Amino acid sequence: KLLILLVLMGLLPVHAHAATDAFTLTEESRIFVVSHMEPGAVLLQTAQLVQRQFAADGMELSLVWGEARWIKDGDIVLTMDCGIPEEGYVLEINSVARIIASDCDGLLYGGNALQKRLRAENYGTLPGFTAESAPDTRQRVVSLDCGRKYFTKNWICNLIREMSWMGYNTLELHFSDDSGFRMDFWDPDYY
Repeated sequence: KLLILLVLMGLLPVHAHAATDAFTLTEESRIFVVSHMEPGAVLLQTAQLVQRQFAADGMELSLVWGEARWIKDGDIVLTMDCGIPEEGYVLEINSVARIIASDCDGLLYGGNALQKRLRAENYGTLPGFTAESAPDTRQRVVSLDCGRKYFTKNWICNLIREMSWMGYNTLELHFSDDSGFRMDFWDPDYY
């Protein structure tokens, strides 16, 4: 009777239910950006990238933003917090999957970590946990020797995606040791 009275008085939202210690993606799950207004361009692009990465696994998630009180169970929540180290993140799993970072790179790395964990569980239910990660170095480099072997543009683009997935942030392309030659990287035909 007390619960009904509290709901009628407006003290509890009607959709309130007990939080669980487990996270499950459902058809109603969303990527939820905590923001009082439309997110800035970079944050929105990062959230869309996380959305596309889940879509590649067949998980079509809508992208929404709003105040934290509108979060629902099953949501993947992206939250900015300047207390997290640069490019680091905190991943909190309970009834929602919350990724907290101080920058968009951290949100992306946290999204990757969540997706890896969900893949390991065949997109089943994840038990509740909290994980923190931050890089030890600013540059995490892959060096590719293009002077002795030809790599296609598509191969290099795929390498960059794999690097991001694994937490690398710099690609060093080695073209020549002693032969001088020029390239016009600013030509739009190269992109």
